Amino acid sequence: MRGQVGYLAALIAAMCAVRGGLAAYGYLYPDQLMDSLGASIASNPQMPYIVRVWAIRDVVLALLVVLARPQTIRGLLIACIAIDATDIVSAHLAGAAGLFDASDTWHLKLTAIAALVPESIALAILSWRDVFHRPSGAIYFGWHWLSSYLLTYWTRQRGAWVQPTAIPAAQPLVLYEYNGCPFCQRVRAVITDLDLDVQIYPTPRVTIRAYAQLGDSRYRPVAKEKSGQLMFPYMEDPNTGVRMSDSSAIIAYLMQTYGGGASVRRFSSLPISTLMLRSLRLSMYFGVLRVPSRLPQKPLMFYGAQGNAGAIVVFDALTCLELPYQWRSCARGSRKRADLAEQFGTAAVLGLIDPNTGFVSASPSAIVRYLYATYQCGRMADETILGYSTDGATAQHGTSSSQV
Repeated sequence: MRGQVGYLAALIAAMCAVRGGLAAYGYLYPDQLMDSLGASIASNPQMPYIVRVWAIRDVVLALLVVLARPQTIRGLLIACIAIDATDIVSAHLAGAAGLFDASDTWHLKLTAIAALVPESIALAILSWRDVFHRPSGAIYFGWHWLSSYLLTYWTRQRGAWVQPTAIPAAQPLVLYEYNGCPFCQRVRAVITDLDLDVQIYPTPRVTIRAYAQLGDSRYRPVAKEKSGQLMFPYMEDPNTGVRMSDSSAIIAYLMQTYGGGASVRRFSSLPISTLMLRSLRLSMYFGVLRVPSRLPQKPLMFYGAQGNAGAIVVFDALTCLELPYQWRSCARGSRKRADLAEQFGTAAVLGLIDPNTGFVSASPSAIVRYLYATYQCGRMADETILGYSTDGATAQHGTSSSQV
């Protein structure tokens, strides 16, 4: 939170410096400002007065933002954004009418853009909780779906088609993981490729301000007791008795055991995957941080593919709420597609069944709203990526094939 406040203060200071500085210069030296823009005072005798009116407006706005209370600063930022957007449009129209040449028109636009950018970012940070801590909001779902789609596309996390040589497993595998982790996502993509069923025990982080924290986590202590370390993903295969934590080793094992000779397709490099994950997934509640929840008596069941954006939205909700579920991966070519169609309709590509309440749905937005309304029992922590810290990290974090 301290990092967020500091960043927000810096953005507002930058906006006020741009707006107030230019405005003060324009008020004191309107003739020089006009000369710098290529406007002739002889042909525009009223311009010094107009420049000073503009300057007074911006100086007052900058002062109001600096002196504003937390309750009113958001409204002032919205007003500043609206004014700067109007200034950009006005500059464009003036240039189109021939009042300024192309270069001067861009200078006019850039002065407004220079203030508009920090204003917009500051407003986004102030609105962060309202937008990204409300799983029922349209903006939450829209950005969540779009970022999930772009993430799977740009990082080559395929998980959308079943390998034709895939060998079925007699019993579901067991996986402790969280969907906001790039290492876990790679394992999930391979699981989808191989059309495997998995019992998932979500292990989201309890904070992003430190590594290797157990806190009130539901399944992290269990995973640590089983594996002797706090690294994810952690997999158990009851069919062979194999247990392992390293994602690269897990992928190699799965391909060797259930791939039928198929080779693993290349993923994007880990730095690219991590960069895309952190830049696109703006909320820590896109599969990273835990949300206090009630434990269902029976595990839920979810049909979906890791390469489907709508399914990822549901995976993230299940992860954050720490809800155990049986994941029946069903990408294109899956033998479970017939079961999916029978349960949810022929057009369905995903679906959730809650045996505890009888809830059944194939709509990602309806599923996420239901999960939070039914199982959330506490407030979300007010954390953003700005509070990220490597405190408690070891040499393995970010360099090994696992992450906690």
